[in-house]
Amino acid sequence: MYKIPCYKHDGSYVQFINNDENKTQFICDQCQQDLFDLNPRFNFQHLININRALKSPEFLISKLDVSGEMKNFFDQYSKYDEVSLNKQFKEFESLIKDIQDGFKKILQELQQSIKLFLDSKQTIRQDLEQLIKFNEFKSFIMELEQLGDSINPQAIEQAESDVHKYFQNITINFKQKLRQKFQENVETRIQKEKNEESQIFPEFKKLQSSLQDMILKHKTFSNQLQPDPPNDYILSNQFYERIVEYIQKQLNIQIYNSKLIYSGHKEDLNTNQFWNKCNNKANLLMIFKSSKNRIFGGYSPCKWVHDKQGTYVSDQTLSTFLFSQDNNEIYQLKNECQQFAIYCNEKYGPIFGGGHDLFINSNFVDGFSKLGHSFSLPSQKQKVHWNAFNQYITSTDLFGQETSNIVECQIFELIFQ
Repeated sequence: MYKIPCYKHDGSYVQFINNDENKTQFICDQCQQDLFDLNPRFNFQHLININRALKSPEFLISKLDVSGEMKNFFDQYSKYDEVSLNKQFKEFESLIKDIQDGFKKILQELQQSIKLFLDSKQTIRQDLEQLIKFNEFKSFIMELEQLGDSINPQAIEQAESDVHKYFQNITINFKQKLRQKFQENVETRIQKEKNEESQIFPEFKKLQSSLQDMILKHKTFSNQLQPDPPNDYILSNQFYERIVEYIQKQLNIQIYNSKLIYSGHKEDLNTNQFWNKCNNKANLLMIFKSSKNRIFGGYSPCKWVHDKQGTYVSDQTLSTFLFSQDNNEIYQLKNECQQFAIYCNEKYGPIFGGGHDLFINSNFVDGFSKLGHSFSLPSQKQKVHWNAFNQYITSTDLFGQETSNIVECQIFELIFQ
């Protein structure tokens, strides 16, 4: 353990580092109190524990101002050490032993259940033989068998008559009695079986619960050992999953994969690059980041075709949409605007909607959004973008500003099963 004296407080030693945009400070326990006195709302979770940082570079990087994905990645690594992981491993051992014992008990109970069923079946058979005088029926058959080769038509006719009367007695004379007695026996057996099952099923349900618990623990444990690596995608995983779910629901088809076909930053964003990558391609998911760090974009199943004159492309599936990750919104194409899904013109970048709801100029800096023209807004915003003269005005919902001023762009080609 390192002991660095605090120059502000005699007898105190530095324990933490306070790092912000303006400066970095070494902090002792008395310095912490000073911080609290100056700002009771100060978040002490932001302080870097020096001893932990010296032992764990991943802990150190998780406390610095790095990208969100990178921070999350190393934060996961710093959380779990050998002690905590071995403790979870011991819990797995104990859980698995309980499950193994549970399986043994279920095998024993299943054997008991089989025996109960066979005993019940035998008892019902004995009762039934008594009720229908089964021995009488067997005697008719045995008498015929004893005649052997000496059997004659008269004996057959007599036996047939006897068996007929026997059947009539069963179906008429003993019908009600048979039904009552048989029902009593069946109900008794069923109730007994239920009583036995009531002792079996709780153990089985307990095992089911243990298995589900183990599966959940295993999934959590595996995630700790295999954290998602940091990525350079603009869109968050959570919102991407929402978009995928929405597209699959609209088109009633599963997305097999997504291929990144274009990734550009401010200095190299232009129409030539865009059309070079996107011409004659369909099912494109376009994601943009503005200079205000607003993340937005759009998707269309329509094919983007390089066109000198400019033309609208219709989407009869009505699955084209715009989105804003910051607003947590997906803006659907209006039914009456399906013929204005996208607009292709070699002079410009991607354009969605008539009007346009999203217009990106050739340099990806100039552009505008009249969101709500061809794509539906949430009900509470339906009238926001119309002025007093009933003219549609520019929206800042997507860019966070009047113009697009895009600093980063990623375009994915979605591949369906």
